[in-house]
Amino acid sequence: MSHIVASRQHAPDPVTFTSAAANQIALSKLDADMFPGHSYRLNALKDLSSIPSLPSNIHLLRSSLNVEVRPPREPTVDQATLDSDRFHPIATGERSLYLPDEVRKAFKKAGADAAALPRGSPRSYDGVTIVPLGTSSALPSKYRNVSSTLVQIPGHGNILLDCGEGTWGQLARAFGSDDMSAGAWQVLRDLKCIFLSHIHGDHHIGLAKVLAMRKQLNPPPKEPLYVVGIRSLHLYLHELSDLEDLGLNDPITGVVLLLSDSLNFRGPNIARYGRWQLKDEEDWMDNERSVALNKDLCALLGLSAFTTVDVDHRTRCYGLVLDHNEKWRLVFSGDTKPTQNLVQAGKNATVLIHEATMGDDQEELAAQKAHSTVGQAISIGTDMKASNIMLTHFSARYPKMPPAIVNKSDSKTNVVLAFDHARVRFGDMMKLRTYLPALEAFYGEVAVDDDDNDEGITTLLVESNVPDA
Repeated sequence: MSHIVASRQHAPDPVTFTSAAANQIALSKLDADMFPGHSYRLNALKDLSSIPSLPSNIHLLRSSLNVEVRPPREPTVDQATLDSDRFHPIATGERSLYLPDEVRKAFKKAGADAAALPRGSPRSYDGVTIVPLGTSSALPSKYRNVSSTLVQIPGHGNILLDCGEGTWGQLARAFGSDDMSAGAWQVLRDLKCIFLSHIHGDHHIGLAKVLAMRKQLNPPPKEPLYVVGIRSLHLYLHELSDLEDLGLNDPITGVVLLLSDSLNFRGPNIARYGRWQLKDEEDWMDNERSVALNKDLCALLGLSAFTTVDVDHRTRCYGLVLDHNEKWRLVFSGDTKPTQNLVQAGKNATVLIHEATMGDDQEELAAQKAHSTVGQAISIGTDMKASNIMLTHFSARYPKMPPAIVNKSDSKTNVVLAFDHARVRFGDMMKLRTYLPALEAFYGEVAVDDDDNDEGITTLLVESNVPDA
């Protein structure tokens, strides 16, 4: 008989998705601040032998452990997984990082071009940082997790835009989770708002885990966490909290629920008379309550307005407009077809984060699935007169690098791509745009060299049958 022990304290914490982590090491050679390496640990924090009276046949649970139940066999480590590890040998110095000459040249040129960018006067909001935690649509891929974006506002706190499955894991990899007074735990402590655009699983299934981990903070946070979503999300959380304490009933510092419908940019009455009018009578569905709580949320984050935008998806879905007292505006599209609602509500955005699920050659499919193409997303940003457009939510048809965006926007609009684990300051948006040719060169080499072709895609623009939610 074998015994499997699962304990974070008594086991190492190696990276599981080593190809993605190895890519992050390579990208850190382009810009170590924008593309920091993943957090990992190869040694246990505590020795398993310190636990008394353990049985003799013990195996630590790990991602590469094969456990066969029928017929019963001794657990074994999958050697093929270890042999294909592209990350740890480089991270520990056992193996040198190899970059093709063309990529090295592209990185060097990108660095020089970035250094040559004109330096304008510093703005008070240049340090606001966007950290994409998941940039894939529908399903995670080898290099991208499902939807979630962290926005860090210095001096005020953090906001999560959507919270797909694995969001806590992405936070732990990005910031580290061993020290409960720092890293991902500090991100949780500073988290003031989670906005859920809609109820599709790739946008909300990670929420309960994030709330459960926040509940572990000791001492607890000093301010509440506002969760903004539609009725079905509220119902889900109320029912789940009967099984697990998510902090919904904590006074002062717990989770406070607001209705997206009540915060519509056209006014709170749209919740009664609009396309998606509220008809339910639960006591937590009070329209005026959400409007009042929104004022508290704005005060906490230094916002002058926090407004939702009904967008055009296959289910009830909202985008978001954040207006800050420091005179910047962030717009988030959620999942949507191109919609003038977003243009109207988000005029003159500092940054627009817009889904770009499909390439421009998939416009008909994008319409069927109520998503946007790259070109459509850029057009919305251009019509909005957004200063910067960050594209995200890419189909698994583009597992490594979405379709090229060079020459797709006018000179007044800066268009960039979101990458999992990047850290992009508002003040560095133009720098990221300057890096795009180097990133295309790098991911082009990855596409050619990648012999673990999970998605069955050998080039960046070959169609697949993976559905998009």
